[in-house]
Amino acid sequence: MLHAFDGYTWRRVPGVSAVRQPLEYLGPPYHYRVALEPSRLRSWFALDTPARSPDASVLLTYDYQLLATAPVSAPVAFEALSYTHTRATQPLDDAAWRQDTALPAAANPRSRALALALRRPAPSDAAYVRAVLEYLRTGGFAYSVTPERLGADAVDDFLFSTREGFCGHYASAFVTLMRAAGVPARVVTGYLGGEWNPIGGYLVVRQSDAHAWAEVWLSGSGWTRVDPTAVVAPERLRRGIRDLLPDALSAPERLLRASAWLTRLGQRWDAANTWWSEHVVQFDFPVQLALIARLGVRSPEARYLGWGFMLALCGWLALIAWHVGRSVRAAPPDALARAYARLCRKLARIAPPRAAHQGPMSFADAVIARRPDLRDPVHALLARYAELRFGPPVPATRTRDIAEFRRAVARLQLPRAARRPSTAHNPAPG
Repeated sequence: MLHAFDGYTWRRVPGVSAVRQPLEYLGPPYHYRVALEPSRLRSWFALDTPARSPDASVLLTYDYQLLATAPVSAPVAFEALSYTHTRATQPLDDAAWRQDTALPAAANPRSRALALALRRPAPSDAAYVRAVLEYLRTGGFAYSVTPERLGADAVDDFLFSTREGFCGHYASAFVTLMRAAGVPARVVTGYLGGEWNPIGGYLVVRQSDAHAWAEVWLSGSGWTRVDPTAVVAPERLRRGIRDLLPDALSAPERLLRASAWLTRLGQRWDAANTWWSEHVVQFDFPVQLALIARLGVRSPEARYLGWGFMLALCGWLALIAWHVGRSVRAAPPDALARAYARLCRKLARIAPPRAAHQGPMSFADAVIARRPDLRDPVHALLARYAELRFGPPVPATRTRDIAEFRRAVARLQLPRAARRPSTAHNPAPG
């Protein structure tokens, strides 16, 4: 909120009124999270009317602004609660009335005369507000981000000479006309719109989205928002400044916005940076204490932290051991392996059992060396196993091929070696 005006520049006046205006909150509250980048300003930005301060180091001022004790010099995130509709429950106090109707005595005389001329036929303050907006709407004014430079009587120059400017010019002129007619008014600065990031699910508000409007005090309603820019350039409220005036962007920014692919890439990059900032950069000591508190540790004393660390370490080691156990546990044999094991047991009846280091063809050579009479069936079966196990997979027929191999192993009959005839000599009868 900007309350003080010297005829050319509007400024904030901290601590003029120590009494915060009582409000009746209308409509639902909005709970949301704000992540601020370093700005070197003391303001913590919030939606409309914040209901409370989000941090002990941030003051909720008499005019419902969030003002920190120190400038924002590092990224900060906070939870906020705001209402978008309110109504005053008490009249404006005398100090605030004097503050928000004050104008420099000798500045902008033509604007003062215009205000009195518009105020005379208006039956109420609300009617006067409508008359001033109609004057701006029909007075040949234009919106521009590169207006002509104004002189010492800036409002007079704007209203009667250049008639061209941006939101700050219109807010300043409107509030001056209000105050000149005895209606309390103030300039409000903030942001309008933003860019939705569908990847991260948040609204990106940049300095290029900065906006200025006005608030007037109306009996029965309290401070009421009025945006004079809306009657001159209504498209400014529906579209961002970057869409409204694309030539004001740099060449890289225009290239980025012209490509949907580059826009999505930029959104993904911004979402990744936001995640890193919130989960890594901002994981500071207060956040760590809050996490410990959620785990049941209510005191940050060393002995409690030590026990918590030991429990976490034990849990971590137990998790690692469980994963290692799962990885080394032998998997149950498949159908092919079971058939091969059965074949090896059968062949062990006629030859030495297969050694652990022997592959199927090495085992085949050992069996055939002992029983050359079984060369063909033994070699065929073990070669077939080697092909099924180590050859290129054929998914279309693999199940059928394994079934055939199992049946061939079941049909294998291994005759014992034939006994050699006896060579003992019988003595002849004497």
